[in-house]
Amino acid sequence: MIIDDTIIPDRIHTLITIMEMCDSDTDRHIRHIRYYVGLLLQAVKDHVPEYDLTEEQMEKIILASSLQDLGKITIPDIVRNKAGALSEPEYEIYKKHTVKGEQIVDTIPGDEDPELKEYCRQICRHHHERYDGSGFPDGLRGEEIPIAAQVVSVAEVFDLMTTDHFYRRSFKPSQAIDMIVSGKAGAFSPTLIQCMQYIQDEMMEYAISENTRKEQVD
Repeated sequence: MIIDDTIIPDRIHTLITIMEMCDSDTDRHIRHIRYYVGLLLQAVKDHVPEYDLTEEQMEKIILASSLQDLGKITIPDIVRNKAGALSEPEYEIYKKHTVKGEQIVDTIPGDEDPELKEYCRQICRHHHERYDGSGFPDGLRGEEIPIAAQVVSVAEVFDLMTTDHFYRRSFKPSQAIDMIVSGKAGAFSPTLIQCMQYIQDEMMEYAISENTRKEQVD
């Protein structure tokens, strides 16, 4: 499922614009995340009927995924843009972007679409939670983590691993898939990992098409 930019609500579009002003790579990252989230949600809908996802819910989750890193606009540049490993105090500051993002979303009037706002809140706060409880900010475990945040977590990890950054070069898409499946990239729902494997060819093809380094092609 592909989301047309013209249907993005004005308030979310404004927040995306602010994010892009803080980080020039945000537009690319958001575009990638929305694409992978769309693929994953379709796989979940097709293969995991117990989640009972509707087309409307899928569209709203894709839209909400645009704001997953909203809270990073509150993180000091010296932490957000550090090339090397973060110190423990810096990492504690970095982790706050999840809660800060939720707090910003809470300022958006929710009377127009409360379900979309709730997906935004879930994704901002919980996209760094991990299935084994090792994530942050709340250490949620298993299905305590909202499915919207779970899907965004997988999409984000895959995109971060397959895209060049100023602090490191990317992995090949096939390597990224293998690391996610094996648990080397964090703990994710076995059900969601299986769904990812159904659409891994599409994910890898898109990652290769978006990466300009020819040596990344398998």
